[in-house]
Amino acid sequence: MKLILIQNELKAPKDLNNSFGGYKYRSCESILEALKPLLQKHSCSLVISDDIVCVGDRVYVKATAKLSDCEGDKSWEVNAFAREALSKKGMDEAQVTGAASSYARKYALNGLFAIDDTKDADTRDNTNEGKPAPKKSAQQKIAEALEADPEAKWFEVPFPSSKEPHKGKSLGDVAGEGDTKALQAVLKFIDSCILDHELAKKRLESAIVESQNFAERKDEPLSSKENFDTKQTQGS
Repeated sequence: MKLILIQNELKAPKDLNNSFGGYKYRSCESILEALKPLLQKHSCSLVISDDIVCVGDRVYVKATAKLSDCEGDKSWEVNAFAREALSKKGMDEAQVTGAASSYARKYALNGLFAIDDTKDADTRDNTNEGKPAPKKSAQQKIAEALEADPEAKWFEVPFPSSKEPHKGKSLGDVAGEGDTKALQAVLKFIDSCILDHELAKKRLESAIVESQNFAERKDEPLSSKENFDTKQTQGS
């Protein structure tokens, strides 16, 4: 399969340096530059496109990377999302959208061509060697806590609070109580680091949807509920 051959042959080194974070990384442009000779070699074409997706009051860029076999009818595609920042210092609105597009496209390519984007020892900037690691923010700690068990269902994840009335409860418990505000407050609190914690975001969004559904069911008129119960009884 041509995709497997390209994945195996692709070499996309981390050729850019982030002096602030102390690591090297690769850009979307770097990946494309490394891909072009392989696309020609294996008679394939690559098309990357963007769509704008609105979720609530936030805007996301959805990037789609599609690889097609020019000698056959097979194709493979992967999607990736990046949320537009509300504002970014030194950027106008078009640049903010462009930055989100580049981010989403890079991770769509990573997924399609199985590119490992971890910061390994060979690519680490050693200028910060020996310096203490930067302290994690409260937002990062909460986001990481929400992702601590990647195998757990969203409703099994502990709600990040040690205070009443949510102490010891799970996201499912809070959603089942219809406490949408508490769930939205957590999502808003970790907003600054949400791009690095997609799983935490998805789990909170699932809980919010369920909480809102619970609140709607709770507010239904009694007659509506009785009709529903009657239909259920008749159908059983």
